[in-house]
Amino acid sequence: MPIALSDDQLSTIIRHAEPLAASDRPAFLHRVASLLYGIEIGDGAVSRACAQAQSEFFKAPNLVGGQGTPKPLRRVQQRASSAT
Repeated sequence: MPIALSDDQLSTIIRHAEPLAASDRPAFLHRVASLLYGIEIGDGAVSRACAQAQSEFFKAPNLVGGQGTPKPLRRVQQRASSAT
């Protein structure tokens, strides 16, 4: 059965889906729908369902190098300006 959402509620769902991997977004949408099933749908309920579903699907980026060490940051070299 379709869920009636306002434009703002749909925007909330889309914003919560953006940081997820594209392959996880359909499952995220199904999870949000299942969390909203059978309850009164309001802005708060949509936000809570999105936050819960996002926490279940979000995978933090790997910031560790291949050997388990942090990837080095590039150093920015500053050139001393010579005053003449």
